[in-house]
Amino acid sequence: MNRNRPPIRIILIFILLSFFFNGNAAVVSWTAGVAGNWSVGANWSGGTVPGTTDDITIDCSCIVTNNTGGTIVINGSLSIALNSELDMSTEDLKVGSDNGDPNIHDAVLTVLGTLSGIADLKAEGDGTANAGSGPFIVNSGTITAEKVKIGKNSGNGLLTNNVGGIINVTAAGDALHVDGSICNSGTMNITDGAIFHGAVLKGGGTLNAATLEFEAGKGGAAPAGGGATGGASDMLDQSFSDGAGCSGASSPTPVYIVAGGAGGGPNGDDTYTCLLYTSPSPRDS
Repeated sequence: MNRNRPPIRIILIFILLSFFFNGNAAVVSWTAGVAGNWSVGANWSGGTVPGTTDDITIDCSCIVTNNTGGTIVINGSLSIALNSELDMSTEDLKVGSDNGDPNIHDAVLTVLGTLSGIADLKAEGDGTANAGSGPFIVNSGTITAEKVKIGKNSGNGLLTNNVGGIINVTAAGDALHVDGSICNSGTMNITDGAIFHGAVLKGGGTLNAATLEFEAGKGGAAPAGGGATGGASDMLDQSFSDGAGCSGASSPTPVYIVAGGAGGGPNGDDTYTCLLYTSPSPRDS
């Protein structure tokens, strides 16, 4: 007898655990070929509605509508191809929902086409910086949401907006809320305000907003891509504007608010279309 061989019951446990964590995931694609509703199983390969851990592809040159009346959770992956659209019908879309699923840090949303009608778009993870710093959102198309939340408690969560990508955040208040990281090489249009908690923003793109607020992180894990636990926000290689053409050097927007005077903010290599960064801001409370 080989005394170094693991007991058969331990091997069986590992097999069962592997099946539990991965066995329910499937590769699912939209096969209807025309516009239709997310909740109709016949529209999908396999004849069933995608599950939260599935790898989902919409490639139909059509509009898929979320008619579930609730949130769609992606703990696997969702890819929206060029010329295809997912209309969320003013419901939430969560990428990497913190529900104890061990795969949430690897969850990925990829948009080449259009993702519209979102109430809240969230890629929060669970506030830790493991498993590659996900969940991830990668946009090369157009995303429109009322609110966007990246990361949690200065933890994981990464949004990449590629060259040519457009992200529109339309709600009033600080509708873009970042605790993780954004690599913006495209354009982000924020109707009102954005707030950064110990976050990282880089990539050489343009961010249009009325108000940009920078605060120290809330503790927890270090943000993906740089920064320190509880540290200041870090802005690199961005062009900041109010998105309205400004009115010249005296334009009051965007207004930079630095909480407590130690929240970080834009750096010397950034471009300020409307107002040069000052600390404290005229609106600093």
